[in-house]
Amino acid sequence: APSAKVNPDWRDDRTTWALAIAAQSEDYFLRYRSVEALARIAMRNQGREGFSDLSCQVLVEMLERSSERMLKTVSQRSGFSQQENLFDLDSLEPEVAEKLRKVFEARKRNEMQSRRTTMTPNLGVQLDTNDEPVEWVLKAIGALGMRETIPLVSNFLQHEIPLVKYAAHKAMYQLSGKESYITPILNALEYGKEHHYSQRVLIRDLGDIGFAKGAKAVAHCGMVENSFKILALRQILAQRGYDPKSDPNLTEVYTHIDSLL
Repeated sequence: APSAKVNPDWRDDRTTWALAIAAQSEDYFLRYRSVEALARIAMRNQGREGFSDLSCQVLVEMLERSSERMLKTVSQRSGFSQQENLFDLDSLEPEVAEKLRKVFEARKRNEMQSRRTTMTPNLGVQLDTNDEPVEWVLKAIGALGMRETIPLVSNFLQHEIPLVKYAAHKAMYQLSGKESYITPILNALEYGKEHHYSQRVLIRDLGDIGFAKGAKAVAHCGMVENSFKILALRQILAQRGYDPKSDPNLTEVYTHIDSLL
């Protein structure tokens, strides 16, 4: 049971305990909102303070179930994949087979690029009510610094839903400290690389972790409105303490805010 003590700054584990119970509901939308709230509290508290062992265990179990389900699921196949199956490439001349493979690969890339920039962020992937809100589970685990989950989190680095994949990269950066995990997120901010809704989320994520080196990528994200960029850059400053004298990387953040204004 949660403790009865209420901390002066309202970091009270009774709240997260209640949310952890709600996160186990059969109602998908209740689970989703409960885990989202847990993640936002973890980001606000910047650590495990206010989180009971139960809350953390519920998040780990949700991630384990999601990982197991994902690894068992066969990836959706496009119409071009079905077309490719009409050909027995191994029976063709090597030169002809290689040309056909390149044609099919190019078509798949073009189809995926079209889907990423014109469809909703789920890219047509059907969500089941039994699925877990894994994007927010990953964000909560990253904010809580649960390094013991690194092997599980790494399973989602190539997830077919972009926001889940990038949430895994964000979490891996938070858990490992390796900036290489942020590179795919920065690349995703290039014009037309992802759906503009996804890019809005990604620049906010960079703000949440105070990634000052990403200020240029945020400011130059052509598909996102300036108001979202300014809010993300301001959040970077808030996370890093606002003072460019103590953190030279913040000078560039201020410069980009000025240019956007």
